[in-house]
Amino acid sequence: YLMDDAKNELVSRVTQGDAVKQIRLKVGDGIAGHVAESGKTLLVKDAYKDSRFDRSWDLSSGYRTKSILAVPMKNHLGRTIGVVQVLNKVTGEFTDLDAVVLAALATQAAISIDNSRLFLSVTQKNMQLMDIKEQLEHRVRDLKLLFDLESAMGRAGSLEEMFKGVLIEALAACEARAGAFALRDANTGYCTLYFMDEKSKRLKSSRLRAGQGFVGFAMEHNDAVLSNEAREHEAFDPTFDEVFGFPLKSVLVVPLEGEDDTTVGAIALYNKHDILGFGEEER
Repeated sequence: YLMDDAKNELVSRVTQGDAVKQIRLKVGDGIAGHVAESGKTLLVKDAYKDSRFDRSWDLSSGYRTKSILAVPMKNHLGRTIGVVQVLNKVTGEFTDLDAVVLAALATQAAISIDNSRLFLSVTQKNMQLMDIKEQLEHRVRDLKLLFDLESAMGRAGSLEEMFKGVLIEALAACEARAGAFALRDANTGYCTLYFMDEKSKRLKSSRLRAGQGFVGFAMEHNDAVLSNEAREHEAFDPTFDEVFGFPLKSVLVVPLEGEDDTTVGAIALYNKHDILGFGEEER
């Protein structure tokens, strides 16, 4: 049995066939619970004559407990972390020598368990540190990206130059093949799509109807679109394969909101290089 300090209970697992059952005892209950509470070895010659013996396990399992030897498992600080209990000696009764041998085994078990817990604790802390390090790296990368975007926009002398500068940074950061900006014309309802491929880095433009394609869908619903099965999505429009010059596989679109929360456009990325596609980090 091992101590569950949070619940002040002893916990053990017993395998019978393919089934694994859990036994829980309050500290102080039963023979093992008494040993955990007192921290002293207990030798019982006839379990059914000892008032501390709990018969419930025998009744549920069909096992017949006769004699019991139970010793505390103490760590290097002398604190009881569990109990080792053996039942029904094959020849005769348990002796004081058996108790000495079992106590020695219990001590070794306690040391191993404590070491294992310490190792697990160190491993978990290392994993936490790795997670924190990864989060910091992401944060630094995000800040660098924001700085680069600000710089690109600051250098731009026109709207098209700004689109091109932002798309170059976005394509590199998210490892996408192509990207686009869409701007809504408030008077006509149409959109202008400014599209760029990562290889050519040339900005092209195309005219879109309201709600057309993935960018139109995102603007109409004022919500991001993330699909790594682009051709199965309801917003898929095959004419964009011709516009872009390659078949769409994965797509990520985020709407651009104006001052009064109305959608004025969208920014889109197409065909993530990673076979797994776009994820929340890219979004």
